[in-house]
Amino acid sequence: ANGVFSTTPRQPAYTIGDVLDDNAPPSFVDVCLHRGRVFAIGGDQRTVWFSKLIADEPTVFPGFNEALTVRVDDGSNIVALASLDTVLLIFTEQGIYYLEGEGPGPTGFPTDYGQPRKIAADIGCMSALSVVGCQLGVLFQGTDGRIWMMTRSMSLEPLGGPVEDTLASYPTVKAATLVENFDQVRFACVNAAGSAGVTLVWDYAPGTRQWSVYEHGLSLIHISEPTRPY
Repeated sequence: ANGVFSTTPRQPAYTIGDVLDDNAPPSFVDVCLHRGRVFAIGGDQRTVWFSKLIADEPTVFPGFNEALTVRVDDGSNIVALASLDTVLLIFTEQGIYYLEGEGPGPTGFPTDYGQPRKIAADIGCMSALSVVGCQLGVLFQGTDGRIWMMTRSMSLEPLGGPVEDTLASYPTVKAATLVENFDQVRFACVNAAGSAGVTLVWDYAPGTRQWSVYEHGLSLIHISEPTRPY
């Protein structure tokens, strides 16, 4: 299925001591690179797996072990992951959680992760396809259909007010892309039938924030938000 990844187990690289073996993980729903590890959503969509440090064996894909997991179960599925500076964001259908720390060594200890903590906001994420990071934070489509940003100061900010009507007509985000050279984030959206689409472009260049809507490469609408300090 689209967006589903699987891994092939490799031979354990460690043969002595109490270092964790490499186990074959389940198929993954979404993956994310964060602080030198691969994080992934397990097929049950309740468990986040994380790898051993890539730097421990940089020439091979990092190993996984059943002990290297955290669980989020708020009654809904985990749908996406994102790296935001030193914090891993975990998006479910009902909420947003974050995980802090450097994680364990190759033995599984010590670890400073603890349990993921919930952001105090009643908003979830529609799809991993809508999640994208930029220098200001992580943008995503909330379960209310709007575009939101988790800022680098860990505050949740609505962004998509000027394009809410367009999103209502094209409510499904099929891809979210950072175009860093142009200070832009682009959302490819389709209507409910999947028969027509638009691209929403958020320009976050210093000194201005503005939205544009494109169809077939032609600019249809250009909408500006009030300038905000960075």
